[in-house]
Amino acid sequence: QRVLSVFNKHSCEEVRFNSLRVARPQPVSSTASVEAALKSLEELYASTDGEEKCDFCAWKTRTASDVWGRVYGKAGCVTASNVAKANEDHGVVILPGHHPLRSLCKVDVVVDVFESALSWSQNCLRQRRKTAASPSAGQLCYPQLLWNCGMGSGASQPHGHAQVILSAGRAAGRAEAARRAAEAHRA
Repeated sequence: QRVLSVFNKHSCEEVRFNSLRVARPQPVSSTASVEAALKSLEELYASTDGEEKCDFCAWKTRTASDVWGRVYGKAGCVTASNVAKANEDHGVVILPGHHPLRSLCKVDVVVDVFESALSWSQNCLRQRRKTAASPSAGQLCYPQLLWNCGMGSGASQPHGHAQVILSAGRAAGRAEAARRAAEAHRA
C-alpha cells in the first residue's frame, strides 16, 4: 500500500494519508443525549455481534495475517494485519470479546493487549532484519499503540481492538518531539 507521510522536522507535526483509509466504515455522529447515545451504542454492539456480522469476531476467515503470521495472546487477543495501513508495519490487536468495554473489564485482557502488541512489534522487527530490501531495514524502530475503544473514538469496527504501528527512523509526532527534548537534555 502507498502511504503519504509529511513530517515537519522543526515542530514534529506529522500527517499520514492512505487512500484506502477513506473507504473504512464510519459511524454516524449524533447530537442525541448521553443516554440515547449509550442506548444506540449498546444496540450497535448487540446487532453486530457474531461471526456472521463482524469481521473481527470471524478473524480467522475475514482478516489478513502479517507476512510472518499472527500473535496469539494468553487471554484470547489475536493480531491481524491492518487493511488500511498508516505505515509500513501497521496491525491490529483484536480483543477476545466483541463489546469493547466488557472486554476491558478484565485485567488479563488489558495485559494481553500490551503483551500482544509488544510481540507483534518484535515479530515485525525480525521480519525487517530478514528482508534487506525493506526501506526501513537497519533503522531504529518506535512502536506506537492506538487503542480505539468504541465507535465514538474513531474505530471503524465496533469489535474491541487496538492498533499497533512500528515507525522506522523516528517516533511519531509528539512522541518524537519528546524524544528529541530528552536527547537534548542529556547532551
